[in-house]
Amino acid sequence: MEGLLSLGQDSNENEAELATVTNRVCNSALRRRSGSNDAFRGPRIVINISGQRYETYEKTLESFPESLLGDRERRKDFYDPVNNELFFDRNRICFESILTYYQTCGILIRPPSIPRKVFISDVRFFDLGEKALLQAGDGLERPVEPTRRPLPKNKIQRKVWELFEHPDTSNFARGIAIWSFQEQPPKKTNETAKSTAANKKTDNPFFVIEALCIAWFSLEYVIRFLFSPNKWKFFISF
Repeated sequence: MEGLLSLGQDSNENEAELATVTNRVCNSALRRRSGSNDAFRGPRIVINISGQRYETYEKTLESFPESLLGDRERRKDFYDPVNNELFFDRNRICFESILTYYQTCGILIRPPSIPRKVFISDVRFFDLGEKALLQAGDGLERPVEPTRRPLPKNKIQRKVWELFEHPDTSNFARGIAIWSFQEQPPKKTNETAKSTAANKKTDNPFFVIEALCIAWFSLEYVIRFLFSPNKWKFFISF
């Protein structure tokens, strides 16, 4: 019995020693793998953003060599030799998105808590490029340029054309536009049309108003045609 007990204790001790050796071997293998992985990716860089430190691989930053962090010569201006790090006095939340831009090879998402102007300012500071600015919404901040109106070169011709074609240029042009809008022929009722067709008298008020409207529209068309910058385009578009 004592022999059996001693054998059982020896076997338990051997299993414990085997487990300890196995753990040591596994840990050493993991360390070698991590060390080889770090050696493959290259050295790491510490970036201090207003007191918050971030760490990434130098190879990750150099995926965009034209940017501030990707260019070794340009980022030397922000190197702190005492702490062996790069220091930037910028927004921390913005930089997290900027660092993600490097890590994801070009995906930039503006944090919802950061105003667009602040985020675009940091994107320009780190010089991420035009594509990053478009992702940041830089095009939304640019005012839309108004389309240029084709105008005649002659000064008098241009003034007359603006009076009849562009009501927003002056109060007089706006008055002409209102008058042209009001000068529409009135709709005739069936009885009026029958009496007009039967009598055909020039003293009929509807006939006089319609004649004045037709005369005004004809005069307006002739004036606009004569003073238009492109007469052929105006003729085919009327």
